[in-house]
Amino acid sequence: MKFNQKHYTSSSPLRLASVVAMLLMPVTVFGQELGEPLTGTEILPETVQIEHSNFGRCALRNTGDVFCWEREFSVDNTFENSFSDVTAFSKLNEALNNDIASITLDSIHLCGIGRVSGVACVFVDQPRINRFAELQSPPEPDASYLSISDLIAIDSSVVCAIQIDNRVVCWGERDTNSASVLDVPPEAAFLQQLDLLTHRACGIDLNNALVCWGRPLPQPDGGDRLFGDVDIATIGQVKQISLGRVGACIIDIDDKLECFGRIEGYTDILSDQSFSSIEVDDFHLCFETTNGQKDCLVLPPSESSAESVIPPGIDARLFSPSFGDVCYVTTDEVMNCTQFGDLPDQNQFPSAPQNLTLDLFSETQGELIWARPSQNASTDEFATGYEIFRDGVFIARLPVVTSYIDSSTNPDANYEVRATRGLIAGTSAFINADGSNDPLIPMEPSPLAPTTPTMPSDGSGEIGLTGTVYSSTALELFYNNVQGGSSRTRFNILRDGIVIRENSPATSQFQAGLDTNTTYQYEVQAVLDGNIISTDTVSLTTFDDGSGSVTPVSDVNVILSAAVYSSSALELFWNRASVANVTYNIFRDGELVRQNSAAISQFERQLTPNETFQYEVVALLDGEEVASSTIEIDTSTGTVSEPIPSGAQPPSTGPEQGDLGPIELTGVVYSATALELMWERAVIPGVIYNILRDGAIIRADTPAISQFQSGLLPNTRYLFTVIPFLNGIEQVSETIELSTRSL
Repeated sequence: MKFNQKHYTSSSPLRLASVVAMLLMPVTVFGQELGEPLTGTEILPETVQIEHSNFGRCALRNTGDVFCWEREFSVDNTFENSFSDVTAFSKLNEALNNDIASITLDSIHLCGIGRVSGVACVFVDQPRINRFAELQSPPEPDASYLSISDLIAIDSSVVCAIQIDNRVVCWGERDTNSASVLDVPPEAAFLQQLDLLTHRACGIDLNNALVCWGRPLPQPDGGDRLFGDVDIATIGQVKQISLGRVGACIIDIDDKLECFGRIEGYTDILSDQSFSSIEVDDFHLCFETTNGQKDCLVLPPSESSAESVIPPGIDARLFSPSFGDVCYVTTDEVMNCTQFGDLPDQNQFPSAPQNLTLDLFSETQGELIWARPSQNASTDEFATGYEIFRDGVFIARLPVVTSYIDSSTNPDANYEVRATRGLIAGTSAFINADGSNDPLIPMEPSPLAPTTPTMPSDGSGEIGLTGTVYSSTALELFYNNVQGGSSRTRFNILRDGIVIRENSPATSQFQAGLDTNTTYQYEVQAVLDGNIISTDTVSLTTFDDGSGSVTPVSDVNVILSAAVYSSSALELFWNRASVANVTYNIFRDGELVRQNSAAISQFERQLTPNETFQYEVVALLDGEEVASSTIEIDTSTGTVSEPIPSGAQPPSTGPEQGDLGPIELTGVVYSATALELMWERAVIPGVIYNILRDGAIIRADTPAISQFQSGLLPNTRYLFTVIPFLNGIEQVSETIELSTRSL
């Protein structure tokens, strides 16, 4: 609940609050790495101040740091970037050493004071919104402060703070409107408490007298909008004052409430109560009485009655009135917000998944299944993902799916499935593996059998998952290569039940650094419009490194086949050798086109149309040619000859250092914070790439032909460069400029 005296001391009867607003920016500001549990409703029990605006929510914790999250979900956002630190709270935490006493901000400026000392203001780098750099330069940033006022931001932004000796300091944007507040008169140089509203400021001096300065707010029919016809000199001694657009309220020296302007009716309506704190905003009067009662009433009063915005029976411990609604945290540590007009209430954490069940396939294999409470982004129940906990330990973060296969369960396991919206975790559903839900245990375990959901008519659910093992430590998955998929289809990749890539538009996944002679089980989930439409699995085993063994040459052969896709494109296929350390050279019409490759296919395009080509694939074991096969392909008729096994044909010429063609760098922007670079696979083998963003290397020495980037800034231009290297020599690079979308 926000009141104007904001310094927290051991004798303070109530934690005081101020107005906070939030916008969208990238998720990386939270410092969350994939695999860490999110921060969500667990922050509420340790929250001493909540603030909100029409953009978002903020919580000041008893640990002294601020945590903020977005209110509304944008359709342009993805699972990775849907919530962020647009109020720059991480910057404020850093500036005040995570030891903050109180905060205040307008739509893009966030200010705070430290518990011991310090004052700081930061602003969000958000386009199309005015930022006032003067706020970032408080006159005495290292002094000790008792309290900080609201920010006012009508035509400018101004904030005031009261130092430990009660001296008032104001700073911000100076213009004809704000100068009247920034120029503090001598009678207001030392105050106990103050409040700001547009171009007006009022405070309480050391003699408990009311002092106001700046431009009065006139009413259309004359008089002062805040105080009506009342002369403030006649008000008497005051403990606290709060200013709103339709009037002002004070707590007098006897703890009684007196209101002025259009809300003067509350003076009589609440005359039988004593007050310890008040706050007036545009639409509400929130208060705490001396006996601990808290409530928020609608402004102005309805004739002689007071209408509460808090539902009956709700016991709230924290309030935040702002922008037409009120958010509150109950004594049961549940956060809710009222609604204003026709706007949906999106202030609650996302609701728990429904109908959670657990099917055990064996003592170590099981599947969790649940239902989404709502798929409507304008409701509190809307979720963008889920977290899975087993026996209290975080094991997986998922996009918007409705099932999860756990290959490491146990008969005594208990699970928690928690809904998330971006980086904000909501409430959870729980289930135990003790038979309470009578899970079916089949006779034959089938832990990762592909599902058969309803398939879209366009064939986008056909995954066609395959895999190629390149070495004892590297392999690659390929999928969605059977049927043309929808452009909206995304893929989740899991290895041994753990998500390794989420919501990706890519149709391949390269894996390096794996264990030697190890079997891995991969699952790929096709996701269309937030729903899993198909899954497929494959098991791949990395090669034995062959240490201390000799492989018979007779164990290596080449079984060659091919497919013609068009008059200028085709693909070769051959068998994977049953032994390790086998690589291949590929020749087209006697010319080497790929050398010493571990792949078992070769895609060729941009060939001379309607020609006949002769291809030879030569197998090499430890660098020695041991087998080969030749095939003829006619692209005009699409015919492929029977393969002809033959002796190995050593290359007559090798790749030259200048032979690498253009990499044809392209890019796709997915959202305000995510994009992907793509380039052509080099025909000459052994090429690796360095990827740079704005001149800085973000990935080095990679054989990949794409680079996905997330956590970028909205509406920002980036310069990406891809530099190929062949045999350690830098080749011709390409650069592309990409701009992320606006929010």
